[in-house]
Amino acid sequence: FFPESARQLQGLNRGGADEVSSDWLDINMWATMKGGRKATEMLEQRLEQYYDRNRAKEVVPVRPAGWTTARWEEQLTMWTDASGATVIAWPPNWRDEASGGVKEIWVFADDRAGKGYARAYACKQIKELLQNLPREVDEPAEAEAGASSSTAAAAAAAATDRTEAGCPGEGEEAASASTPQSWKQFQDHSGNKYWHREPDGKWFYERDTRWQRFLDDGTQKHWWYNLEGG
Repeated sequence: FFPESARQLQGLNRGGADEVSSDWLDINMWATMKGGRKATEMLEQRLEQYYDRNRAKEVVPVRPAGWTTARWEEQLTMWTDASGATVIAWPPNWRDEASGGVKEIWVFADDRAGKGYARAYACKQIKELLQNLPREVDEPAEAEAGASSSTAAAAAAAATDRTEAGCPGEGEEAASASTPQSWKQFQDHSGNKYWHREPDGKWFYERDTRWQRFLDDGTQKHWWYNLEGG
């Protein structure tokens, strides 16, 4: 059994991040007690070598408010598409409510294939987004304050979204009183266009159906509107 598992892991190392595509996999062994322990030890050593060379980790500091399993899966896919690295969530059972949700984000890219830049870029995007997410709160008073703060932040963000994309009107006054923010357009390794905002790290793909582009007749400028958050 072990020579075959070692061969498969070598194939994984050669393939790099593109091969880490099925989220989490279970490895089952059938062996004697002694042989099983030895195989497990060697397998773990091989995995640690792979992790040391190709993996980076970003800790999720708080549980993002309102993030469902579907929202996490969508975000993981967006990070992967935008960076070219493979991005998965830890622990393996993070989808189970009892697990407490996502604790870390693991980013894979093979340095030997010249993809270290993809891992660094993904980590930058992940860190910026996680630092600006509203967190879940348990205490009633704290929750009430958090809800008020989140509502105000959402309104300001919506106004800034319209202003930075070229929409005139109320958003201009709201944005001028807050920290300067700017949208820039980028293209991922697959040719998909997306927008990124500094300094809060907010971003979206143009193909995302939650975002719609409109043309202002007066200025002849296009602007984007989020159908869910404004």
